[in-house]
Amino acid sequence: MIYAFYSYKGGVGRTLTLAHCAVAIAALRRQLKYRVLAIDLDLEAPGLQRYLPSTRPHGMTGFAGLLTDYDEAKPGPDWLANVLAEDMERAPDERRYVAPVQGTDNLFLMPAGVGPGQPMPLTGLTDLLRRLLRQSPTDDTQAPEDAGFFRQFRRALHQ
Repeated sequence: MIYAFYSYKGGVGRTLTLAHCAVAIAALRRQLKYRVLAIDLDLEAPGLQRYLPSTRPHGMTGFAGLLTDYDEAKPGPDWLANVLAEDMERAPDERRYVAPVQGTDNLFLMPAGVGPGQPMPLTGLTDLLRRLLRQSPTDDTQAPEDAGFFRQFRRALHQ
């Protein structure tokens, strides 16, 4: 399942609500051995790591790094699913995109960018997002290899 929290206005409690829901879902799903991944997509003002503290290795790039790596790799249809699965299985100090949340065994955080509370430099990232959005189809008629980043990302999260 994927839950998204969105609002045009800042300061409405979206990040705090996401953190509480992620903790609650992880607690409910622990017995079923499910893992929960909370993703901070606020590239301008990331804050989820404030509520879900994790041990982030130096060099972790989070969602912005995943976007950049995807663009540079020109990958096949299962690249994202494989990369996320491998990253979650790595030792915590070797992870690039996902960090375990302290005090839990099945809750993980994908921060927005390079460091706690640090916005990702938006230079170039806006153009990259536009390019990746143009590559993503709006319907399900295209073959999986033509799915683009966001369709692949959604499929990877469902696995």
